[in-house]
Amino acid sequence: MSRKKSSPAAKQGADDPIRVIAEATAADIGTSFLLALVRSMHQAMDVSAAMITPGVGDPPVRARASYSWKKSGAQVPDEYDLEGTPCRLVYQGQTIVVPEQLWQKFPREAGFESYCGVPLRNAGGGVVGHFAVLSDSPIADVARTEGIMRIFGMRVEAELQRIESEREREALVARLSHAIGRLDHQHRRTRAANEFKTEALSMVAHDLRSPLAAIINRAEYIGALIDKDAAGRDNHKSASTLRERLHTSCEAISRSAGRMEQMIADLLVAARNEARSISLRCTAVDLADPVHTAIGLNQAAADKKQLRIMETLGHAGSVSADEDRLIEAIDNLLSNAVKYSAAGGAILVETGSDADAGFAYVRVSDRGQGMSQEDVKLAFQRFQRLSAKPTAGETSTGLGLAIVKAVAEAHGGSVEAASAGKGKGSTFTLRLPVA
Repeated sequence: MSRKKSSPAAKQGADDPIRVIAEATAADIGTSFLLALVRSMHQAMDVSAAMITPGVGDPPVRARASYSWKKSGAQVPDEYDLEGTPCRLVYQGQTIVVPEQLWQKFPREAGFESYCGVPLRNAGGGVVGHFAVLSDSPIADVARTEGIMRIFGMRVEAELQRIESEREREALVARLSHAIGRLDHQHRRTRAANEFKTEALSMVAHDLRSPLAAIINRAEYIGALIDKDAAGRDNHKSASTLRERLHTSCEAISRSAGRMEQMIADLLVAARNEARSISLRCTAVDLADPVHTAIGLNQAAADKKQLRIMETLGHAGSVSADEDRLIEAIDNLLSNAVKYSAAGGAILVETGSDADAGFAYVRVSDRGQGMSQEDVKLAFQRFQRLSAKPTAGETSTGLGLAIVKAVAEAHGGSVEAASAGKGKGSTFTLRLPVA
């Protein structure tokens, strides 16, 4: 396989295999070096095939020629079983040189006379591949051929380790980028949740303070009237008792309203302070459980309007979720369906899953007033009242669907509204990732 022996001076000349290979690969690194190396082997040495292979399996049972060169007509597979080949011994950590009659010792190598292979190790010292050459002629200088293979085998090993390190670094960068992206998404979601809670607290506080102030003023006014009226009457025992009872009631009203006003003042303080992110206490939840609870919460209101709540609870699998939050979300969907349905109608609650998409769902459908396309677009905005009106004078704050959306997104899910138009009912679908 080596070129014929020559004088030491000649070895330093243009025909020196080490110099030929070094010059052919000097300008390359990484995969370019590995390709240039196997392609240059036949220029420096009498080889029919050269290959650099990683092992397949743990421990390796096959080899795959990731970088190779073959002389025209050379029958060397790109991937092959190691059993019955000299490569098997190389993968066991040995440098193997078979200078002649290779085909007799390893019948699978029919057509080749000689072989030389060196193991390639990873940073931990384990054999993960090999660098080998085959020839259809004997090796003339065993020591020199083995030396050349060892020298360039060390360079191959270093390049492969460097390539692997770069892959690990790129994978780490990708993981870090993904983690940073998730943190950024969580930060945006947390900030949005904080803004929602701040806005909700401010709005509720604003809306309630006026009636509470009126209650307090009215209680004080009633008390003053009672005193004025009593002053003009005879000091009769029954009148005194009535006055005492009225005063007691008015004082209770005043105290209760005062406590509520103080609570709202505290909420306003909390709204001005930095709000915390939505907190979830997640466990494995069967969707049928929160659905049944939410139906129970709305059954009395449905019975009052003679509405039927029907269930089609398919297999939805388990979701990792805060069950109390899910009950809150499903309760809001059912409460809306009851509010906006006419007496004598029906509401359908369904559960199921989409295994391919990886989510489970709860779907609430009614035959009520339906939604315009504009309503569908605005449905989940905060404090947004839509064109439909509750059918029995129920109150609506415009917060229910926004709460459903917040709960869905906190779990990594989503909620969707759909309607065929006014008077054609509405459908809301809450989707959650399957655990």
